[in-house]
Amino acid sequence: MALPGRDLSDQPHADEIMGKKAYKSVKDVPGVIDVAVFAIPPSSARKRWSRSARRRFRAPVLIPSGFAETGNLAGQEELVGIARKYGVRLMGPNIYGFYYTHKNLCATFCTAYDVKGKAALSSQSAASHGDHRFFALGENGVSAIVGLGNKSDIDEDDLLTFFEQDDNTQIIASTART
Repeated sequence: MALPGRDLSDQPHADEIMGKKAYKSVKDVPGVIDVAVFAIPPSSARKRWSRSARRRFRAPVLIPSGFAETGNLAGQEELVGIARKYGVRLMGPNIYGFYYTHKNLCATFCTAYDVKGKAALSSQSAASHGDHRFFALGENGVSAIVGLGNKSDIDEDDLLTFFEQDDNTQIIASTART
């Protein structure tokens, strides 16, 4: 866990944050890291992702924008190349993250949804997530809400494959903005 506004891969100044153990570096975290959210400036994304990817996170989420959506294709390809080198799948960049309500997992910078349901919602654009939020906060609930951002690696096909096999999901809805 890291303090807001601080780099997620380094926390050299605290032993504990909000009651949870803090590590000086991601390489000091014991065991397997299931999800890692990189909410860092795009200028440091390559460096931090390169140093951290060796841990082979099961679900790395790169929040920063400033890549293919701005014409920085080479920067985005470099991030994907790092993921390929270490054999991990990458969500993002330019993504708001995801929720998986049945595991109480909020891997985003937004407020968590706590109404569990059977519908998985995904969108390329964070602008569409306002509609998803109204749906999720109602009595229907959701199993998951996933942002795809630039879809540099994980895309709609990957989500369909995952949710098809997910016992907590019965309905899948996906929207796109251009």
